[in-house]
Amino acid sequence: MGERSDVAAAQPSGLRRNPTDCATLGEAGPWLALWRRLRANRAALVSLWFLVLLACAAVAAPLIAPYGYQEQFRGAEIRPPLSRALSNTGGGEASAERVFFLGTDHNARDTFSRLIYGARVSLAVGIVAAIIALAVGIAIGLLSGFYAGPVDTALMRFTDTVFAFPSVLLAVAITAVFDKPSLWALDVLYIRL
Repeated sequence: MGERSDVAAAQPSGLRRNPTDCATLGEAGPWLALWRRLRANRAALVSLWFLVLLACAAVAAPLIAPYGYQEQFRGAEIRPPLSRALSNTGGGEASAERVFFLGTDHNARDTFSRLIYGARVSLAVGIVAAIIALAVGIAIGLLSGFYAGPVDTALMRFTDTVFAFPSVLLAVAITAVFDKPSLWALDVLYIRL
């Protein structure tokens, strides 16, 4: 038999190649390899679809939520989930029977509507925090790569110090410095955690 010149011939016979390796995909590329690995892991695929569903619900909150997030229903304070109550909004409307999927809070606001609208805020904070972390990481990486030597060493020691600092202590310090932490202070805390 002739010699095999491919990479598989150089591997020991006991080792098998992973079918999702980029080297075995040829022209397919890393995105197809990522998709194949994701499809092979059922838990990751279910988690992905759940996150997509939550993000779509957050974006479409005005269409999905049955009531406004600040709308109050007098006479329906602290209701359990899936409860029906006769209530009015106080705007001169007649009392109507309303269904509250997750109940109401002590201010007679629908918990389900508030949860969906709250997901919008959480999604926005998460995206802003990820963008800030990406920008800072890219800037430090570019500076470290461009200016090698002492600048690279100093930036790496700074990065090691940031990662070594306890997150809970940082949270306590931010809360102590700012009496009422702003959105930016919370973003910094979110990036760190």
